[in-house]
Amino acid sequence: MAFEKMHFSSVDNQRCAGERIQTWKYETVDGQAEVIGNGYFAPVSESLRVNDLIHIIQMDGNREFAVLNYSVRVRVNEFAEGTRDRALIALPDREGVITAKVVFGDISTDATKTISFDGSRTIKSAYATLLGKWGGSETATLTISTVSGSPAAVASATISAPETYGKTQAFTVSTVRADGSFSVALDVTGTTADSGSIVVHIFAE
Repeated sequence: MAFEKMHFSSVDNQRCAGERIQTWKYETVDGQAEVIGNGYFAPVSESLRVNDLIHIIQMDGNREFAVLNYSVRVRVNEFAEGTRDRALIALPDREGVITAKVVFGDISTDATKTISFDGSRTIKSAYATLLGKWGGSETATLTISTVSGSPAAVASATISAPETYGKTQAFTVSTVRADGSFSVALDVTGTTADSGSIVVHIFAE
C-alpha cells in the first residue's frame, strides 16, 4: 500500500504549526516496517516538523478492527542540498524511552563518538539514516558498544551501496547490557568527502 492522505488528520490546533510540536493521527492497513520507511509521509511533508508526533492505528486488511496502536515521531525532514531528494523519517516513539542523536558529518573516514545518559540505560533500538546517495561500492558499518568496564558491542547496522538519499537502516540489538555511556563507531569503505552524512538515533530506557 502507500500513504493515504484522507486517513491523516490533526489532533492539535494546526494554526500553531511550526511554532510548537504538533500531534497527528493516522489510520492505515500498512505494517510498521513500511510506515517507518523513508518518505512514507512525503505527501504531508510540508505540514510535518521534526519532533511532531503521529499516532498510528493499524487496521486489519478490511479496515474492520484495529490490530495495533503505536506512535512515531518525525526525526528527519529535509531535502538534499540542490536537489529534490527528501529524507522524511518517522521512528517509533514510546513513553519513558530516552533518545540520543549522533551525527557523522564527514563519512569519508572512520570515526567514533560517545553518548552519555543520566544514569545506567539499556539500548532498546537504534536507526541509522544516510543523508547521501550512494551508487558505487560505499559501505558503512556502525557499532554501538558499552564504555564502562570491559567494552562490549550491543548493536550494529550496515548500509551498503547502492542506496537512495534518506535510506534508514535499523540496528540489530545483540546484547542487552546497561551502561551510562555508549560509543558509536563508524567503519567505512569506498566513501569520499562528498558521500554525505549519517545520522544515528538511539533509543534507551
